[in-house]
Amino acid sequence: MAASAPVAVCCPNCWRWSELKNASTCKRCGAPLVLPDGRRVDEARSGTAPAPVSINAPTVSLASPMVGTDWVAIARWITVAHGALVVLLIFAIGLIVPTITVPVQDPSTGGIVEQTVNIRPGLAIVAVLVMIFYAGFVKAIGWAVVRVILLILVLIGAFAAASRIGTEPLALVAGTITGLIIDAGFAYVLTMTFLAPRRPAPVAARAPVPVAALPLAPPPPAPSPWSPPEL
Repeated sequence: MAASAPVAVCCPNCWRWSELKNASTCKRCGAPLVLPDGRRVDEARSGTAPAPVSINAPTVSLASPMVGTDWVAIARWITVAHGALVVLLIFAIGLIVPTITVPVQDPSTGGIVEQTVNIRPGLAIVAVLVMIFYAGFVKAIGWAVVRVILLILVLIGAFAAASRIGTEPLALVAGTITGLIIDAGFAYVLTMTFLAPRRPAPVAARAPVPVAALPLAPPPPAPSPWSPPEL
């Protein structure tokens, strides 16, 4: 009686063929072993229908690499930081000055009386509107027209701050100068998004995809010496 040839199985993770014995999983990684016809060993033994086998293989990106400073990303982070500072300033005002006194005319007597008003609910609404305003700019700052609008707003704010710096108290001059320095840096970043945008890398600078990183198909099992010849 002719002896039967051993059955070869393959691990879909290790890409290694071995002889089928009692184990139905790989000894190295524990993945289910696969028969040459695509069935898993455990499914073949239990008689269930074969399921598709997922093979872990590295992916290769075909997108062209970009070179240069990402000024748009820098502008986006500056916008986030500026919006966070404005919101924190609004909350600080609400904590330090929760109420204000305003003159109100008494309708019964016609006289002017002072009335205390709680400004915290109004400041909370303003803070929410400011967050929505800055979130919109952060999301749409990738568009050139949005960056132009933002640059115009920054320049208008800087000119307004510079025009009133001579009439401000000495305690506020340092804060105004700091704001002007921040506005100048932000305007420079916004300008650089147009003067030095990111570009695709030259063909000579693109690194070729290493052949060793690509998955190789496992070798087919050796034919059994006891199998009948093909007609």
